Amino acid sequence: MPGTCAYKCPPWCTDHANGTPPGRNPHPADQLCRTVARNPAYGEITLTSDTDDGPVIWLHNTREELTPAAAEQLAYALLAQAAAAREATR
Repeated sequence: MPGTCAYKCPPWCTDHANGTPPGRNPHPADQLCRTVARNPAYGEITLTSDTDDGPVIWLHNTREELTPAAAEQLAYALLAQAAAAREATR
């Protein structure tokens, strides 16, 4: 999503979130690049990146108990996010 961040978006970026701390005026450098993978079998994985921290993978609303098939789906999704983050930092 070119033009909405203070830096070049990584190839995996599909949208942005406002990371501006409360009480401060929004600034382009506070925008987080992100992409979200959702699956009813395991929950949500969000890959974010900002100018300070670089890429970070977040797990949201993930299930605590998974069937072997769902655990495998989660593992593959995490590996895909990790590969995308690693590729973007080369």
